[in-house]
This record gives sequence, C-alpha cells and structure tokens, in this order.
Amino acid sequence: MKIKILLFTAFIMTIVISCDNNASSPDSQSYITLDTSSFVIEPPKDFINIVVTQLTYESATVYAASTDYYFKNENTGEIIKLRISNSEEATVKIPDNMLQESEDGPPEANKALVGKLFMLSSIEGVITEIELEEDYYDNE
Repeated sequence: MKIKILLFTAFIMTIVISCDNNASSPDSQSYITLDTSSFVIEPPKDFINIVVTQLTYESATVYAASTDYYFKNENTGEIIKLRISNSEEATVKIPDNMLQESEDGPPEANKALVGKLFMLSSIEGVITEIELEEDYYDNE
C-alpha cells in the first residue's frame, strides 16, 4: 500500500510541476521573425571608400630619387613605409616640413615631428594625404 501511495504522489507531483504557469516554455514565448537578407547592405554604386588611419612619425631616409617615410600604425603597431619620388610631382600630399637639413649628408626626418601623431587618408585604397593630427582636426 505504501508503494501505491508513493507512486500516486509522484504522479500528482509530476502533473503539478508540468502545469506550473510561471515556468517559461518555448511555446509560451513570443518570437519576432526577421528576414536577415534585409541586413546585407551593399554600398551604392557611387560609393567612395575613405579610410583615415592614425600614425606616429618614426623616421625618414632620403635617397637620390625618392624618400622613404616610416610611420607606426597606432591601431596595429605595424610599421608603414611610404616611398615618395623626389623627382616627380608627388601624388601624396604631405607637410612641407617632414624633413630637415642635415649637417653631414642628405636631409633627415624633422626631429620636431618625430613621435608626433599624423593622420593618413586613403581613398579606395590609394593614399592621398598625410597630415599632422592637430592640423587634421583644425581643418574639419
């Protein structure tokens, strides 16, 4: 008889627990159906990708035909070398005072600018300008 009472009690407890109105079940929750294809955004056909990167001026090496400017990318830590021709009209706009005269050789990196932050602008992956950070924000 005790076994029947225990089984009956277990059966009643199972029914009571499964009928608990406070318990959340997947069927009692409301869902919002989203069409995820609407979140795929394609740029317009005339979209221009402009990227501005913060760099620190590290050094420069002047050669007969070109100058290599070295910058450190503040986000990634990588060193970026930018080579600009000395003989042709520059395609990248840079400040005129990036170099200073050296007493015993070719010009060198302007010591007053080494360690300063610069902003590198590129359009569609092509570098267009390097500007001292404080000048960049003054021109906005």
